[in-house]
Amino acid sequence: MKRPWLGSKLASKDERFLTPAAESDFEEAAEFYERTGSPALAAKFVAEFRRVSQLLLEFPGIGSP
Repeated sequence: MKRPWLGSKLASKDERFLTPAAESDFEEAAEFYERTGSPALAAKFVAEFRRVSQLLLEFPGIGSP
C-alpha cells in the first residue's frame, strides 16, 4: 500500500544510507506512527529522518569527540 506521507521512497542519498533491513525498519516505524498517531505524525517522522540523515551525510563526523 502506498503511503502518501512517504512520497516516492527515500531520496537516493538516504537509500544509500540505509541497509535493506534498516529501510524496512524505517517503513515499519512510519507505518506505526500513522496507525497509532496520524498520517501527519508519520509525515513528521519521515521529514525529521530525512533532515537528520542529510545532516549525517554532509557532516559524518558530527558528534565525534
